[in-house]
Amino acid sequence: MKRTSNRKPALLFAAFLLVTGLASAAHAAGRLQVVASINDLASIAASVGGEDVEVAAIARATSDVHRVEVLPSYMVRVARAKVYLKVGLALDQWADQIIDGSRNTKLAVIDCSRAITALDKPAGRVDGRGGDVHPDGNPHYWLDPRNGALVATLLAGEFTRLDPAHADRLPGTCRRLRRQLPRTA
Repeated sequence: MKRTSNRKPALLFAAFLLVTGLASAAHAAGRLQVVASINDLASIAASVGGEDVEVAAIARATSDVHRVEVLPSYMVRVARAKVYLKVGLALDQWADQIIDGSRNTKLAVIDCSRAITALDKPAGRVDGRGGDVHPDGNPHYWLDPRNGALVATLLAGEFTRLDPAHADRLPGTCRRLRRQLPRTA
């Protein structure tokens, strides 16, 4: 009885995986690698950058964004990124530990709160007796769609500066995103 070998199909399959993996890595290498503290900023970044960015978020949608457990895998992810998007206004202070732990000296850190005017900034003494107090103002600004448009404009400018090869497409994607967002909340 003749024995048939499974080697040839296995080798073909391994070659296929290698080629598709390399093609995927080459495609990803041409894209701006962005990591965001939260899903909402990641979504805005993906909408602005389109196919020219690869975006990941640290905090899950179900996470308490005030307190995120810092994992080594987050540091590895940020070590491979070119851009990190922070919420700012002292909300995602845990991100500093991830950024520092990544040892990525070329990482561009963008504080997205620069795009907005902070609301509900407490006056006077601020301490824990007031509950979850945000001394720099309400950091949940992304919940207002108008602020999402402001953040999109900031990111379009920053992505243009950081990835000039794809700068010609960014204004169009940013305009489309701004049209999709309501003008009033």
